[in-house]
Formats: sequence, C-alpha cells, structure tokens
Amino acid sequence: MTGAQALIAGTSRAHIGTSVANIYLRHPYLMARSAAMLQALSKGRFILGLGTSHDAINRPKGLGSPHPIRDMDAYVGAVRSQLAREESTPIWLGALRQQMTQLAGGLADGVIFHLVPVGLLRKSVAVLRAAEANANRSGRVHVAAYARIAISSDLAHARARARNMLAFYLRFPAYQALFSAQGFAGDVEAWTRAGTASGPIAPEEAISDSLIDATCIVGSEGRCVERIQEYQAAGVEILLLAPVPEERASLSRLFTPAFRLARRLQQ
Repeated sequence: MTGAQALIAGTSRAHIGTSVANIYLRHPYLMARSAAMLQALSKGRFILGLGTSHDAINRPKGLGSPHPIRDMDAYVGAVRSQLAREESTPIWLGALRQQMTQLAGGLADGVIFHLVPVGLLRKSVAVLRAAEANANRSGRVHVAAYARIAISSDLAHARARARNMLAFYLRFPAYQALFSAQGFAGDVEAWTRAGTASGPIAPEEAISDSLIDATCIVGSEGRCVERIQEYQAAGVEILLLAPVPEERASLSRLFTPAFRLARRLQQ
C-alpha cells in the first residue's frame, strides 16, 4: 500500500494497484480506509488488488489461512461495507485456480492471474464469465494477467532467468498443484528431488523449457509479441508486463525493453 502511494504521487494518468495485498495482514477496516485515501489521492486511479498469499508465507507470521475462499468472500464484503459511496474503489482478486476465479466472477471488479499456464487461461476466463453471468452482474469483470517477461535475443539466457524465478514459486504447494494439473508433474517431481541433499542437479535446472514457455514470455521482441497474442486470444484484456529479475540488473535495464515492447504493441 505504501508503494502504491509513492507511485500515485509520481504519476498523473496511470492506474495504480496492489497486486496483491494479503488479506490476512490487514483488518478489513484498515484496508478500506487505506484504499479510500489512495483513491482520493489518485483522483480515481487506484485499484485494490487482494489475495490470500500462501501458508508458507502466512504461518511464520502467526497467520492462519485455512479457508481462503470463504475468508476472501467475507473480507471483500467487510471492506466494501466500510467504504462510503463516494469512496468506491475497484476490487480485483488474485486467482490461480477455479474456486477463486469463480468467486472473482461473482464478486469482484477484476481478476489477476499469475503464472497460470497460457493453455489454461482460456478455460479460466470461461469459468470467470460463467460465474459473472450466474451472478447477473451489471458490470463486466476485467481480466488481467501477469506476463512474466524476459526480452532477449539470447533465448537460452532469457529462459535461464525465468528458470530462476520459477524455482522460487515452486516452493509453494498451490503452484505445484497448478503446474502438475496442467501436465508438468514431471517438472514438479524433478524440482522436488533436486532440492534434496542428494539431488543430482540444482533445483532450477529441473525446470523444463516447456514449463517456462507455458508460464512466461521469453525471447526476442518478435517471439514475445507472438506469445502476447496467445494471451489476448485466451481472453486476457490487460497484460501486466512484469520483467523477470536478473542478478545485478538495474531497474532501467529490466524495464526499458518492456516499455519499448509496450509502445510497439500500441502502434
């Protein structure tokens, strides 16, 4: 939320959102009042993105998250009850799997997918639209997806960056289940074996090119444009270009290629 405030202060046109704010870290009253302040400061440009995070992150902080769908449903209702009509703030939900996607379709103003294999996105969007229709919503739910992107003429180098990033997310059971269900159980099993003391390879080396290409956008500008078109064809309306981290790379080095690609797509 503090980062959003800093970005709001430094911009005049861009929409700024949290992606995502962990519901277990803030009482809904505090979240609502913070969102109202950011919406006022931004003159209507703020989006409140909410998520449940992961047990591996929540439990060490003394936070339980046993019923994420039920908890999110109640939390959104509590936040909205604390917002006056003039403080109305769009609420988007971070979703990986079907239940949270359905909840977003029936409850939220938008959904944010992250590392959902592009082959699954079309089905996820269909689930969202069905839930939206069943709820008889008056407005359309926005569909956004993070495009974890590494633009480089050296495809092997771009994939290596993505491999290191995916190794971080494979620590979480939710991503393991997501990837396994989409045909990458072998990657998950190999990554798990590699993480043991007797593992024959480093964990990131267990991640296949196929999993990288299903979840990330890597390679030359031309290749990245083709991949972005796949996301658009799956029903994604807003692509959040998120550069894959690179050791010792400056923010300028990471983001400039993404900005250049965004301008190319707008032409």
